[in-house]
Amino acid sequence: MGNLSQSLSKHLQGIAGGIVSFSLSIVNCVMRRGTEDSDDEDDDKLDSIDIDPFEEVLERVKVKHIGKYVAAIRAKKHPSGKKIPVVEVGTSVPFCEYLCYRVKFADGVSWMLKVPAIGTPDQFDEDDAEALRSEALTMMMLRRETTIPIPEVFSYNNTCKNKLKVPFILMEFIDARPLYEVWHDRESPKEVVQARRTRCLQDIAAAYLQLGKYTFNEYGPLKFDDQDCLTGVVPVKNDPFSGFREACTSLLDQWGVPKGAAEASSDDGSVRAILDWHGAYANQPIIGNEQYPLWLMRDWDPTAYMWSEDMERRDHDEDYMREDSPDTLEFYRNVYAQCIANLRPESENAKLTRNSALFQHLMMAATKTLFSLGQTGKILDEVMKRVEKHVDDNSCPASLDSPNDNEKDNKKDSSSKENAACDHNSPSETEDHVKHGGIEADRGEDEDEYFDIYEFLEALDRDGLCEHRQKLFKAGFEALFIS
Repeated sequence: MGNLSQSLSKHLQGIAGGIVSFSLSIVNCVMRRGTEDSDDEDDDKLDSIDIDPFEEVLERVKVKHIGKYVAAIRAKKHPSGKKIPVVEVGTSVPFCEYLCYRVKFADGVSWMLKVPAIGTPDQFDEDDAEALRSEALTMMMLRRETTIPIPEVFSYNNTCKNKLKVPFILMEFIDARPLYEVWHDRESPKEVVQARRTRCLQDIAAAYLQLGKYTFNEYGPLKFDDQDCLTGVVPVKNDPFSGFREACTSLLDQWGVPKGAAEASSDDGSVRAILDWHGAYANQPIIGNEQYPLWLMRDWDPTAYMWSEDMERRDHDEDYMREDSPDTLEFYRNVYAQCIANLRPESENAKLTRNSALFQHLMMAATKTLFSLGQTGKILDEVMKRVEKHVDDNSCPASLDSPNDNEKDNKKDSSSKENAACDHNSPSETEDHVKHGGIEADRGEDEDEYFDIYEFLEALDRDGLCEHRQKLFKAGFEALFIS
């Protein structure tokens, strides 16, 4: 069974590698114009997941010590050293990969204590310690050097050697409504919800664009030196895509090797704070600070997107899932892109932002996850939407679908003939047709024939595409870009 899993993993890697590498060659061309481990290891990881991932750290946290410990930290920060007692430590609340405790002082001030879910000596290693330090220092730096709404960090400890016996970040408590609730409000009038959403996107765009002042010589986790200064910062490069190809292909090389949420928003939709800077990364603008917020691109990931027409009814049971329709997501993507264009007039109408859905999911398709095939399928589906169904007795049968069974059997004998037949369309004819928004492609006698992504990817991995099909695919892919 293990050999079968390894064989399947290698086969899927070859398929994904083929589609991503082929697509990237097109991406690279557009950019120049415009500007193995086995699956057994994954099974072991799944088996190691506890039913309650916070159980061990909950047993270790000394809640009775939190009040005195936090009060002492606040007293050190007070000019007179005045000690204000803690009157309440709230019940732990799981948030992402942390346990959060609200700590209330006698004068009405509240702080929040964040403890990693893996904050025990046998789980919290050197990499985890560096990641927590990076998170705390990133928040402190951005609060100091930008106007991004970030809670103040009062203290942090990235070891288990303290009175609380766990690593932690101690920060300002933000008393506001989660953005998720404000965004999916079904009680308020639609025009009120739209105004709130628009205000929220304006605030997020203004915040994210400020991250552009920090540019790096390579992508990766943010690192700080012994003086708590950010390292690796370099002057801004003119090419916003620089390094994208390397970043994407490196994900293929790392197969098998093991973002911040705007969590709080007030009633008018203004963003009060952007939380959870754990794992902050240096990335290219098109998949970093100038991309669409991830929740505006959910329809680009068919494995996660759960929208149905029933969700548009206000009496729909939303306890399980809330989703926006494809039209709604497209509308707010346009709103967000316009926010970017307004904030950056030199951004060529936010071209990077408008292209970011494709680039982000091309990156995701290069990762070894169960969702890669779905994201690859979405990209191919968008390509196919731009390929015009055209049946002509004199045209070359050049469907992007995989060859039928007979063609597969005779592939080796007929490949040279197919290439020769496909070459009768001159480049000028193909380019002229693309300019008018269509791409000639005979989908067969049945114009509604289903495009089978599995067969197409297997054929691509096994035999590649003939020259004419490559031209069709390339033209369809390029049609996705907003120039």
